[in-house]
Amino acid sequence: MTESGATCAGERLLPKDLDTSLPSPASFHCPGPSFSKVCAMKVWTAGLRWAWHYRKQSRLGLDRVVVLDLEATTAADRPPNAIRDVIELGVCELNLSDGSARRAASVIVRPSSSEVTAFATKLTGITAERAAKGVPFVDAIGWLVEEYQPASLPWAAYGNFDRAQLISQCEREGLEFPLNPDYLNIKLLAALRFGWARQKGLSSTLDALALKPEGRAHRGRDDAVNAACVLYRALQPALRADGCQFNASD
Repeated sequence: MTESGATCAGERLLPKDLDTSLPSPASFHCPGPSFSKVCAMKVWTAGLRWAWHYRKQSRLGLDRVVVLDLEATTAADRPPNAIRDVIELGVCELNLSDGSARRAASVIVRPSSSEVTAFATKLTGITAERAAKGVPFVDAIGWLVEEYQPASLPWAAYGNFDRAQLISQCEREGLEFPLNPDYLNIKLLAALRFGWARQKGLSSTLDALALKPEGRAHRGRDDAVNAACVLYRALQPALRADGCQFNASD
């Protein structure tokens, strides 16, 4: 991947620690008794603004795709219906004209209804102490809405977990779902495009396509960039924009 996918500072622990290449979500941080009402209003206002912007467009923007990756609380013996919390939200913009993953970043999110177990730490590298210093989920959603305008662009993730987790946690915390309904499941698209008998995990897909992985597996920013790379490869035969070469035998 090119451009900021290789140079952007990675995770975001607290607003004061965020890299300066992207506007800080500090304006969404609302400590004190008025936290829930004030923050919810900010997210709602931002979402309404972008929803209105989207409705005014003659068509959905198709030059970019917002690619997300979530990391969440989990455990080796987790019951199937156990509550999970997002502990990292990773995102990038896939530019369909050249395949670059731009504005790649992630934010650490403080869990509200579950704990970061040793199993989750081993998987993601995110400790319970680190997650406890993260931003509230509502702040992370506000930052995503404000900086990436996901209501006006199609969005994608690798598999169905990220979408289901976002819907579930937004409902649980009383937030409107902030993303466009036009969703691309990269895991399914890749299996269909390359004729695999079954869907593969992200690491296996990168290996199968001889794509060098970015960063560490199971980290939000890195997995978002890697998923964007797979999406670009899967879409390439259909792209006709300048800079994209069509090869029927690819």
